[in-house]
Amino acid sequence: MKATQGAKYVDPTFLRNWNEAQKYEISRSAYHFFTTFDPPQSQASNIATTLKKVNFQPGYNGLVIDVEGDSCLVEVDTMSRNVLSLITLLEEMYNFPVFIYTRANYWNACINTTWNNVWLKRPLWVAYYSDTAKQPVLPKPWSSSGTWVLWQYSQTCRMPGIKGNVDLSYLNPNLTDMSQFGKNVAVKSTSSNLFQPANIYLLINLLNSMYKTLIIM
Repeated sequence: MKATQGAKYVDPTFLRNWNEAQKYEISRSAYHFFTTFDPPQSQASNIATTLKKVNFQPGYNGLVIDVEGDSCLVEVDTMSRNVLSLITLLEEMYNFPVFIYTRANYWNACINTTWNNVWLKRPLWVAYYSDTAKQPVLPKPWSSSGTWVLWQYSQTCRMPGIKGNVDLSYLNPNLTDMSQFGKNVAVKSTSSNLFQPANIYLLINLLNSMYKTLIIM
């Protein structure tokens, strides 16, 4: 669920959404919408201050940085340094890997995709909307390795008890080794029957259980 954006904005429904989800034992994860012109340190402070209000627990609650937009607003290397700085600050703060959520066309145009070792250390949640595709279109450098963790395939699904559209995602059925995202993390097996539509909160909870003993590289 959306928590924050940039250096100052806090979603006015975040606290209520988080607490209501907890009441009904729905697994919770928070995402921050990255803002181009706000310093990474200020954005990290906004995230940390907001998550303290809901007793955020790394290793149980997931954290995602949403990197997308309609166009590139700053030079590619500047944008890349700022995104990486924010992610690094949060990983040092929580000792837990931060998901990158993005679309291939935006990431490839606005981020330095040659920083392979930097980006491939982070788990990818890719947005690619399709009812028929068997694989998502991935941004670089993940497109070379074929590595993705979550694929948001729709933003217009419906679920009982929820008014309006719901985002739904797939979990990668071939994800058998999480060690590229940190030390002491390995999943022995992942059944192919996991490749089915699922509530994103349940997927994040499953992934969190894989990361409980994580030490950031």
